[in-house]
Amino acid sequence: MFTRKITKLLRGNATPAQIILACTLGTALGFMPGFAQAPGLIVFLVLALIVSNANIALVIMIAAPAKLLSLALLPVTFSLGRVILDGPAQGLMTTMINAPVFALLGLEYYVTTGGLLLGLVLGLVVGMALVKILRTFRATMAGLEQNSEAYQRWVAKWWVKILLYVLVGKGSKEEYSELLDQKGKVVRPVGVVVCVAVLGAVFVLQSSLAGPFITSALRSGLEQANGATVDLAQAEIDLAGGRMTLSGLAAADPNNLDTDLFRAETIEADISATNLLRKRLKIDRIVFTNARNGAKREQAGRIVGHRPAPRKAVEARPGEKLLGDYLGDAPKWQSKLSQINRWIEKLSGPSQDAPANEGQPAGETLSDRLQREAAQLGYARVAASHLIEGSPQLTIGELIANGIETDAFSGETIDLKASNISTQPYLLDESPTVSLTTSRKTLDVTLTIGMGAEGGGMSAINFAYRGLPVDRIASSLAVGGRQPISGGTIDVQLDGTIKTLGGATIDMPLSITLHNTTVAVSGAGSAPIEEMTIPLSLRGPIDNPRLRLDDAKLADALVAAGAGVLAGEVRNQADKAIGDALSNVSMPEGVPAIDLGKGLPGLGGGKDAEKDDSDPKKQKGSGLKDAAKGLTDGLFGKKKD
Repeated sequence: MFTRKITKLLRGNATPAQIILACTLGTALGFMPGFAQAPGLIVFLVLALIVSNANIALVIMIAAPAKLLSLALLPVTFSLGRVILDGPAQGLMTTMINAPVFALLGLEYYVTTGGLLLGLVLGLVVGMALVKILRTFRATMAGLEQNSEAYQRWVAKWWVKILLYVLVGKGSKEEYSELLDQKGKVVRPVGVVVCVAVLGAVFVLQSSLAGPFITSALRSGLEQANGATVDLAQAEIDLAGGRMTLSGLAAADPNNLDTDLFRAETIEADISATNLLRKRLKIDRIVFTNARNGAKREQAGRIVGHRPAPRKAVEARPGEKLLGDYLGDAPKWQSKLSQINRWIEKLSGPSQDAPANEGQPAGETLSDRLQREAAQLGYARVAASHLIEGSPQLTIGELIANGIETDAFSGETIDLKASNISTQPYLLDESPTVSLTTSRKTLDVTLTIGMGAEGGGMSAINFAYRGLPVDRIASSLAVGGRQPISGGTIDVQLDGTIKTLGGATIDMPLSITLHNTTVAVSGAGSAPIEEMTIPLSLRGPIDNPRLRLDDAKLADALVAAGAGVLAGEVRNQADKAIGDALSNVSMPEGVPAIDLGKGLPGLGGGKDAEKDDSDPKKQKGSGLKDAAKGLTDGLFGKKKD
């Protein structure tokens, strides 16, 4: 009974030292965020509890409300951790975070470090207050025992003794006056023996015990990177042989929680165990067996952290539009692009020089990064990864997954290869690379991550998608309320750089080539095109870019493709637009000749575009630009408001 625990504390023989130890250790345990963030520290506190002669019942009573209080004070604990890790004590904390054994405590997590300090202080305050209350109570009761005959007659009644036994239990035989001067041992001898036995068992059974520990750590880390549930049945470790085997890996798709983004029956890895005491795990090579993409889950996954929302698009330039101007299911594509952005951020890691100079203009500051990660992952999972020195906490030298089965590419499998993947890529000598290729080369992607200061935060991407059926995506196009293209295939080519500091942003050309496709033009019907390349450009956040389609280059591409009826319609529309504009344009020298193969004068790259806006002739000729702007809308229609 809970009342017995309290009254036994009042009537028992607990000493002030035992009470203070119990309160301090109990609150410290309650303020720990979790085993994944503070494995070594939780083990240390439990061993300290066993060795010290703390009151176990009081520890249990203190730890539960301390845990509830820690959840309410997470922002405060996080801020306190920032003061410790990024303040004057940063040098000391950096040494401890990277030192053998101390690295296992999890002090790099802001909530762990802040929670340890706050828990110890609150526990000490609560313990001292409880000791004072206990002393006052025992002194009062000792006075009644010695000086009050009424009290002595009252406690001697048989029914009072029964009531006290029900509420208090057996209790101590000492009188309250004796309890006032009670002294006890601070160290529990039996606890010392137990701790020595436990540590010995850990040393002997380290391979067996490392499995559950690494399973929990890997599952937590993979969930943070994936943004959704990751199932991992077990991890078997052979430290002597340098081998690790993972079984039953299944990562839920954050955009479709009923399916697995990736599933593998077995994962075999070669590991280097020399740095485990420094919380460093180096995996030389990982090979996946029976991997699959898109498999149905028996139980739907869950989102881990906050689902990243597409970032605000950059300010529009003339001629630029958003995904929603061309795609009817733009939100679905933005969700997928947001996941890609999240993976790129994880692969690129934090900037090496941003923490040292929080106000530097290049990329986001340390405060910005921490607040963003806190919003996405929660306070408990934000770590001071910039304090990791020497080598990354996790390094994967080579990752190979050949023959991944998937429904996304009919009759094809996927080969995935990655190298130099780590939690702190700027600590490695070589850049991380990821390549993904289908068996028939339909999809071919290579990503090379720029590392921190050395890479300038710039990553290179080569993306090619060949033979995509037009009809598979034509229904998604939201152009003027009709389908502008049908039949044939599309090739997509994207080559350029991605700026990874402060979130992935792009500014690169996108080439779309249509093969044997029928193209529709407003007012001119439709015509088959054997091959036509449409040049686009993408700019802004990778998950919410702006697109630009150059009118003049599109007209040139149409003529080059040999689409006679469409090219003729374009010419007719251009002539009509120019004719309508002539009444508002003063041209003493006559109307310039129009050659669609070279683009329209004054539209998208002609010489007229180079004139200064202050030129009166150019101001008068602006009607030409406005009239000719309908070329693109004529080809692909204009999106309705």
